[in-house]
Amino acid sequence: MNRVAQKFTECQEAGCQGPIFARGWCQRHYNRWWRHGDPNIVKESPICKRLHIGCVVENCEEEHSAKGYCKKHYWAFHNYGDPLVVLPHTKGRAAGARKHARATLPQDLKEAYGF
Repeated sequence: MNRVAQKFTECQEAGCQGPIFARGWCQRHYNRWWRHGDPNIVKESPICKRLHIGCVVENCEEEHSAKGYCKKHYWAFHNYGDPLVVLPHTKGRAAGARKHARATLPQDLKEAYGF
């Protein structure tokens, strides 16, 4: 291998020995440059992911899924803006029955949930 090729077989970032992927960087540093404009940026993962803690809702023992919530509470937060929303039981019902169940909600809950 000639001297020039030998010189540029490892990432140009200090302390990194990864193989070159593009622009003289390994894939890790190239992706950081591509996403953030700086190959040295290190974004911390959310604390829930790092510590593997459960749902942040009080008295919920379910495993963390997204944004600090378990799947059930994240779904409620995503759809209604409130992880503690309680809707009438509609699972397994036909669309007409779900519509009827929503229609029987009190007016203040309809406005709160956007129905």
